[in-house]
Amino acid sequence: LEEYRYERWRYLWFLLASGQKQLGLDISDEQIQEMRDNISSIDMDRVAEIEREMKHDVMAHISAFGEVAPSAKPFIHLGATSQFVVDNADSLAIKDSIVLMINKLVSVISSLSDTAINNSSVPTVGLTHLQPAQPVTMGKRMMMWVQELVIALEDLGFRLDNMKIRGIAGATGSKLSFLEIFDGDEDKVVELDRIICEGMGFDHNKSLTITGQTYPRILDSSIMSSLSLLASACSKICNDIRL
Repeated sequence: LEEYRYERWRYLWFLLASGQKQLGLDISDEQIQEMRDNISSIDMDRVAEIEREMKHDVMAHISAFGEVAPSAKPFIHLGATSQFVVDNADSLAIKDSIVLMINKLVSVISSLSDTAINNSSVPTVGLTHLQPAQPVTMGKRMMMWVQELVIALEDLGFRLDNMKIRGIAGATGSKLSFLEIFDGDEDKVVELDRIICEGMGFDHNKSLTITGQTYPRILDSSIMSSLSLLASACSKICNDIRL
């Protein structure tokens, strides 16, 4: 998990420098390539050693990245704030996790649907208020489970389609540092944000219009809501099986 996270930090720094180069900063192809070549070569022991000295995790990773990509060191993290890598990497992790859950959930729904069809004529006791009632079939009970999982799947799909990300933003969300880097050219700042978003696999319209240093934590709460919905569906299935 740590390596996954910090590789994405380095990827974001590579993406930032690549975008700045495209928009006119004096960064060479060799410097960009050196960053790309060292995205995965993270020496966690060395990072920990630097962090003990600096007392700052992001600065420690910047320094360690600069040691393995020395020619690119002046451009690593240029104009950015810590949350550029922290929040955006978390967004990438959330996105990847949702995709993973969706794929697994689709597989479960497919398998459970087949099992329901195969048991469509197998009788079982129906329940009302947890008391024995009119008979139903195993297939019917299982399709009720499928229905709840589909609702959870639709909700996860909605969260994925409507995810918002921080983008470049800047130290207080004003993008001022990038405006200064590009000598007041607002179009270049907007274009850099687009490059970052699309490099992360998001449409530019998913970048938050306004933010502070961090993305609003209500976004995390919305994801937790979807996870709670899926957990509730799974809990119902387990309780039904126990009954």
